[in-house]
Amino acid sequence: EEDDGCDDIGEQRDQEGVEEDEEEEDEDDDDESHPRCDFKTIEMITDEKLQDLVSFHCVRDGSVCDVRVERRTKGAYNFAAMLTLTVDNSQKGYVVRIPGHATHAHWKVEDEYMMDREVQLIEHIRAPTRAPVPEVIHHSTKHDNAIGFPYILITQLPGKDAEDTELMFQHADNPSTATEAKRITLLRSLARIMTEIQSLSFDKIGMPIFAETEAPTIGPMYQWSCDGSDFPRKRGPFPSSQNYAIAGLMQQIVCWNHSVDEVKKGALDFFHQVFSQAPFEPSVPETFTIYHRDLDLQNILVDEDGNVTGIIDWDTAFVAPRFVGAAAAPLFLQKDWLPDYLNNLDNGPYMGWKTHHYREIYAAALVEAGNPDAIYTTKSAIYRSAFTAICDIDGGNKMDLMDKLLREIPHCRLRSPEFARGLGLGWRDAEAMLKVELAKVLKP
Repeated sequence: EEDDGCDDIGEQRDQEGVEEDEEEEDEDDDDESHPRCDFKTIEMITDEKLQDLVSFHCVRDGSVCDVRVERRTKGAYNFAAMLTLTVDNSQKGYVVRIPGHATHAHWKVEDEYMMDREVQLIEHIRAPTRAPVPEVIHHSTKHDNAIGFPYILITQLPGKDAEDTELMFQHADNPSTATEAKRITLLRSLARIMTEIQSLSFDKIGMPIFAETEAPTIGPMYQWSCDGSDFPRKRGPFPSSQNYAIAGLMQQIVCWNHSVDEVKKGALDFFHQVFSQAPFEPSVPETFTIYHRDLDLQNILVDEDGNVTGIIDWDTAFVAPRFVGAAAAPLFLQKDWLPDYLNNLDNGPYMGWKTHHYREIYAAALVEAGNPDAIYTTKSAIYRSAFTAICDIDGGNKMDLMDKLLREIPHCRLRSPEFARGLGLGWRDAEAMLKVELAKVLKP
């Protein structure tokens, strides 16, 4: 049974008045990997097998070489091994990335499809732009290879992750002069890169499929729930932002079929209002662009001054509406509009009041780079949160976003469950008010 993404409304009502510390019952478990992942099995791959893989694919002329595994690490979704290849006193770094769910028990044909799409997308970005993405040396979507698991072998990009440009929450809103300079350099550098990526245009929302002799087409994307199920939800392709939003709303109606109450009905009415506003319902024909869903600090590499030297982890990227695509604020400047699991003191960078300030700086940098989609940047966090809330892409939360949008309306202090209940009971004056006020909040 796939995750329907419908539980957050009931959960929020159930938690009214409940102590916050109850949600910490799994505090001692620091393993944040996805439930499909089996890293114990993946980590049994020996250094020797990884070394042989790099040697086979990266040494073409039979030269004497030395391959060393420098580091092995894992994140929520992937295992990665960093290796150094030395040939004739010349060194080069490589990364072998293996999905944490790439075991015989969990790996499905849809996973193969998504890995192929990721590899093609990276190569499509590299060809016409100067964007610092890794070169794909080789990949395998099967288990019949040198290491026994699906993998992607890529070049290692220079630099270190950009988390050093940020601070713990106590000082994140008031950085030192040196840290502020690095932040500004990072944002201006990133804006130039994303403006190049933004120039790659597509005609639908979904996963691009590239053929050597034909124009790219757009296929479906597959998404897996967080309950450990290996059976994905197929989504798209979609011809418009409105179709994408409506599909999410229809999914809510399907999964609430036997338990629709006033609050749920009101929440749907609220999001119908949201998606009837610009930019979700544009007045001109749309084109779409590449959206890196996890453009966070750990996936942005920088030099000592903060210049971006690499963007990694494209496995969740897809073609999306321009207002959440390449001109959107990066994820670390969207967290104030996203649910608590991303917006908390332990999930840096946590800025209490400066996030929007840096969104404005980033938007100005995009304008400076000549990006016409910069009109969406300062509000892109809202647009992303709306899509994730209703389409359940990144674990969105409908009532959390509803609360935040209501707080943007002057003098409106009702909590989202009560407001939604009123809408569900036929609160016509509130509907009329939302039509006016949401247009102001969401206008690019």
